[in-house]
Amino acid sequence: MTRRLNQAKTKTSRKIPSEKLKKLQRQEKIRNTSRRKAQKVGRSLTTDKPKLNRTKPTRPMRRPSKRRVSVR
Repeated sequence: MTRRLNQAKTKTSRKIPSEKLKKLQRQEKIRNTSRRKAQKVGRSLTTDKPKLNRTKPTRPMRRPSKRRVSVR
């Protein structure tokens, strides 16, 4: 029975009207071109991942713990 349900799910596909699809494609194209222009200048858009302005802080080296000397 589960096999039939899975087959029924895969048969249906999301259908977007052609006008809406064209509009989405146009918006995506505009977004991509503006991102490219901004990257050339050195800015980042909100859709871009934020650039790390600084590197990780340098931490001091771990000091080895003082070992107790056994007294005889």
